Amino acid sequence: MQMTDEVMALNTEATEPRPDNPSPDFEAAAILLFKLLDDIDTADDIAKGNDEMFRNLVRRSHKRRFEVAWTDGYELA
Repeated sequence: MQMTDEVMALNTEATEPRPDNPSPDFEAAAILLFKLLDDIDTADDIAKGNDEMFRNLVRRSHKRRFEVAWTDGYELA
C-alpha cells in the first residue's frame, strides 16, 4: 500500500496546476521523455550485467516521467 501512496503523491505533485504555463509544451515533454530513455540506455551500459545496479540507476530516472504526464495505472493523462 505504501508504494501506491508514493505513486499517487508523485501524480499529485506532477499534475498540480501551473499558472505560469497553462498550456502543455509537447516539444519539451518529448525531449524530456527521450532523455529519460537515453538515460536508461546509458544505465544499461554502465551496469553491464549487474541487475541490481541497473535497477537502482533506472529508479533514479523513471520518476521524472510524472513531470509531463500521469497515470492512474490504466489511463494516461
